[in-house]
Amino acid sequence: MKVTLYTIHCPACDILEKKMQKKNIPFTVVDDVNILREKGLDKFSFPLLQINNEPIMKLKEANIWVENYGGNNG
Repeated sequence: MKVTLYTIHCPACDILEKKMQKKNIPFTVVDDVNILREKGLDKFSFPLLQINNEPIMKLKEANIWVENYGGNNG
């Protein structure tokens, strides 16, 4: 499973990242502004989470996924 956290290191981004660390979820951080722009990601939509090649999840969906990690998805 490949988990990618797209972040601008805002407070919400940092909270999601800490939740993922607490759950021992292996993930990669993408915070390079050029990459975020190339993907067309809106600066007001962070944090974003992508699991494998699935569509990118916004904060609410990402939090639910993290909370349920280890169940059906981890």
